[in-house]
Amino acid sequence: MTVPPQSAPARGYRAGLVALVVGTFAVLARWPDAMVPLGIGLPGDRWFIDIYALLASSDAFALGLDPYQPNPLDWLHVPHWYSDWWFWLHDLGLTRAEAPVLGVAIGAAYLVAALALIRPRDFATMLMGWLAICSPVALLAANRANPDILIFAVFVGIAWLLTHPARPAWLLGPPLLALMAGMKFYPLAGALALPFAPRVRREIWASLGLMAVLAALLAIGLHDDVRRVAKLIEAPREFYAFGGAQLFTLAGVGSRGALLLTVSGGVALAAAWWWRAPALAAPLPDRDRVAFALGAAIVVGCFFIGGSFSYRLVFALLMLPLLDTLRRDPDATSIRRLAQVGWWGALALAWFDGLFCLGWNLTLGTFGPVWTNRIWQSAFVTNALLGWLWIGAVSALLVGLVRPRVALLWARGSGSP
Repeated sequence: MTVPPQSAPARGYRAGLVALVVGTFAVLARWPDAMVPLGIGLPGDRWFIDIYALLASSDAFALGLDPYQPNPLDWLHVPHWYSDWWFWLHDLGLTRAEAPVLGVAIGAAYLVAALALIRPRDFATMLMGWLAICSPVALLAANRANPDILIFAVFVGIAWLLTHPARPAWLLGPPLLALMAGMKFYPLAGALALPFAPRVRREIWASLGLMAVLAALLAIGLHDDVRRVAKLIEAPREFYAFGGAQLFTLAGVGSRGALLLTVSGGVALAAAWWWRAPALAAPLPDRDRVAFALGAAIVVGCFFIGGSFSYRLVFALLMLPLLDTLRRDPDATSIRRLAQVGWWGALALAWFDGLFCLGWNLTLGTFGPVWTNRIWQSAFVTNALLGWLWIGAVSALLVGLVRPRVALLWARGSGSP
């Protein structure tokens, strides 16, 4: 199903969204201290600390230093906890001196991709798009120039490529997914979107076969990196943290036990939805389906497999176009309700920590230590429960998309699924 051309009012709302987003980022670039009350100020008053850390790791490797130890070349002396692919930055002539340029380029790529993705159709969705693109979690990723928003931008491009009618464009999907996985491991989950490409069944199976070969090569090449990084990464807790294990950690469960309970909960939820989730059988725009599968695969996978910073929620933007369509469907009550939870839940999670920090900095900070601990603990638990509720709805919609696709892929014949 193709996306119909936008009407004149819709183009006006899209122009309004561009103005709001660009204006917001321009104001924050000029006055970055405005982010401080949201709990996302610049660490050490420095922009783009994450891309700087990666460039510092590459520089350290080129100088013969051990980048997996606290790095003296980095502002915050963090060790390298990504794959060694990032060491090629120095081979490309990119050093710490290029951090400002790369930081601006990464932020610009995020804005262009997000504005290309979100297509407001009325005033309300224009405001929603603005709040989603400029949410505190997105601002946190942008002021750090975290690779997550660069990968998000590439994923928007992958959604376009996978739905492009030209075969050369479509075939770029698996290699780009593999390239992103080589940079930060988790993008491999995006391979779940490959079966949603509007191609004949034989070609989809071919793309999955290519992806399997690339995944095997990644497993061989990145095996040592994954083992090394797993020992360095410590899951974030409390503010700006995303992951199902946080709920159990707050309840006093150890890290291994929390992970086991989270994974078990994910398996149980997937099994339950496989039998009970409503099918999304209505004609839906191909690009929106692919984008939703890309975003949902990332957020669901990261939620159940491990903890991360909540700027991982930028991938929820990929889900918004389809959620907006589903939440307006008058003929599918259960799907509409799930889509409403997915739509509003994404916005709530993206803003929860920022608004809590804002309220605390403005008024709540006057409470004594006893009440401070209680209020903070209540906020962390509320956020964790909200995450489980939201992921439950997203998982149902994802299963509702995947289940009929699996059946069609395994059906006899070689036509279009």
